[in-house]
Amino acid sequence: KLQRCRAVPKKSSAFVIQQKTIQELMLMGFQDEKTKMNAQALKLTCEILRLLAHEGAARAAMQAKLQGDHEVTLEHLEKILPQLMLDFP
Repeated sequence: KLQRCRAVPKKSSAFVIQQKTIQELMLMGFQDEKTKMNAQALKLTCEILRLLAHEGAARAAMQAKLQGDHEVTLEHLEKILPQLMLDFP
C-alpha cells in the first residue's frame, strides 16, 4: 500500500501535460502508422503521466528531506526511480 508523501504542498500549482505533445510521442511509438488513439484514451494517458510526474517529485522531495537536504537533486530522483517504476508499471 502506497503512503502519500507530504513533502509537496497541497496547494502546489497545477502541473499540466500538453495532450498534443503526448499524442505526438505516442504516435512515434506505434509500429503501425494507421494506429490511432481516441480522445478519452489520450486524456487518460495524460492524467496517468501527470500523476507519475507528481508522485516522482513528491518521493524525490521526501528522499531529499530524509537525507537532510533542502534541495531536490538528480541523485534523489535516481534513488526513488526503481520503486516508482515498480509502482507505475
